[in-house]
Amino acid sequence: MFRLVRHSIFLLYGIIAFCISVAQPSADYKRIDEFIRKYPIRVSVPGDIKVLAREIRSQSFNDEEKARAAFYWITHNISYDCEGYRLNNGLYELEDVLSQRKGICAGYAALMKFFCDELGVECVIVNGFATGIGVTSTDADSLKTNHAWNAVKIKGQWELVDPTWGSGSANSDCTKTFSSFDEHYFLARPEDLIITHLPDSVRWQLLDTPLNRHQFSSSIAKWKKETDPDELKDSVIQRNIGETVRFTFEKKDERNMICLSVFSKNSKEPTDLFDTLRVAANGSYYYDFKVKKPGYYRVDVSIFYYTGTESESIGTSVETYFLQVPATISRPRTSVKSN
Repeated sequence: MFRLVRHSIFLLYGIIAFCISVAQPSADYKRIDEFIRKYPIRVSVPGDIKVLAREIRSQSFNDEEKARAAFYWITHNISYDCEGYRLNNGLYELEDVLSQRKGICAGYAALMKFFCDELGVECVIVNGFATGIGVTSTDADSLKTNHAWNAVKIKGQWELVDPTWGSGSANSDCTKTFSSFDEHYFLARPEDLIITHLPDSVRWQLLDTPLNRHQFSSSIAKWKKETDPDELKDSVIQRNIGETVRFTFEKKDERNMICLSVFSKNSKEPTDLFDTLRVAANGSYYYDFKVKKPGYYRVDVSIFYYTGTESESIGTSVETYFLQVPATISRPRTSVKSN
């Protein structure tokens, strides 16, 4: 249904997928992105999409840029309907998605197809399984259809697009969303998307050697093992109750966003979430996390890098640490630094 990612708090598989799947050839979409950003009319009904599509067609944009226009508009104007998801009545009808400016994955995919149809770009809706909110198992028997995305035909070749995952993320129980444009889900490489997305139809894997359900499940288990944070032996922090852990990060942009989530051992739900950063005298960002009780915790730090506006994320990184707090007093440790 909706991406975890990548950012924000992610479910474990979302973190894994994000870290290893964000790779594709870059392209210059500045002109079409600027066209969409400056479009002066509020789009709230399907007829408005028709008008916008007519304006785009009147320009000298090629099919790839037209598809980009649809993807860019949707990811910047539609939010995920977390409330509807939780109540099992999420918005997906075109009229509702546009009027309410939110929807679930089926609504994103339907809007992408409608927009592309109006632009004269061939587009289909792809249904299948994807790691995301509510996913607790990825064994072969549990891979039920739970997500919808798209394929568009560019220069005679089918390409994969996921406007839902491209628009941002949500926390693990879908009570809060995080808008963060991710262009890696526009014309995503099939070998990358298959890490998290398994279409119902083998055709839409777009792979020379498609995976079956068991291979897909096994590949997730393999990547999980290869990226298991328990293997990060040098990332264990030790503190006593009442002491503070300072996480310090290089300052790359005034609009960087950093989320820190703390998980109890073997827990999939965070026990604490922090999204307020501070700026040190040298310009670096930092969090001061005060230890409250003994235990063994996993600390995930998600960092978003922005180009200058809150809707234009150019990348995310996830740092994982382990915090060990003994019941008895031990000697203090130095702070953790990550760049």
